[in-house]
Amino acid sequence: MSQSATEAALRRARELMKRGRFADALQSATVLLAEVPENRDVLYLIATSQRYLGNIAEALATLDRLEELHPSFGRLFQERGHCHVAIRSSAAALAAYRNAVTLNPALIASWRARAELSRAAGHVEESELATLQIAHLEGLPPAVLTGSDMLAEGNVLDAERLLRSFLQRHERHVEAMRLLARIGYRLDVLDDAEFLLESAALFAPDNHVVRYDYAVSRALDPAPAQASHAWIVCVRALWGKARRTCCARFGACIRRRTKPMGGGYCLFCTGPCRPVHGACA
Repeated sequence: MSQSATEAALRRARELMKRGRFADALQSATVLLAEVPENRDVLYLIATSQRYLGNIAEALATLDRLEELHPSFGRLFQERGHCHVAIRSSAAALAAYRNAVTLNPALIASWRARAELSRAAGHVEESELATLQIAHLEGLPPAVLTGSDMLAEGNVLDAERLLRSFLQRHERHVEAMRLLARIGYRLDVLDDAEFLLESAALFAPDNHVVRYDYAVSRALDPAPAQASHAWIVCVRALWGKARRTCCARFGACIRRRTKPMGGGYCLFCTGPCRPVHGACA
């Protein structure tokens, strides 16, 4: 089956789901799976349909298969969290939602569930920080939120087109600039990425997320003096636990001379670190 035919069949199955015709959506997606057995979006649609139909065990099995094929797909972990919520398995659900936002920080539903479940489990700080992230995401223009989601799920070129179009109308939107800079690092267009971050830092000098990303970009400079200065910028820009965790990560980045912009997600600073129960690894 051609890619265009697969996409058309997927659109029809998604439309069935939007209409609440979950059994028909499942049947349609199952037929399509025979043609494209490793397709990420088809497997995800099947798992979601199974959950809506109350077939939680089958949905979890489908998600296990999806994880084998596409382990970096954030939405599969969100769907796994929804499944565990349905069977009242709170600890497993919280773990799944943590994984979901690590891979895709634009998943508001996962942040909301994480805030609620962590609060119920007594993880007050984690819940409060998740609530702050929810407010941040809810305040973003739809195009920027969609671009962030696209980038996290690997649709880099689509995200680039969307964000560039948005910035043509909103030239000083800092978050759009930051995301487009991350795309630049992903595509190895380093000069453009650094220019975007430098401009964003000038437009929003108190935005510690932008300052962090800009500091990391400067750390990639091969000159030791530039890297040292960038680390100082990072220290001055951040505070408290966010400063400690980010600077620990940042120092490691300087020593390794890696490109951390493509890494995971830090709950404290929203920088590119990987959270382990609310702390950078």
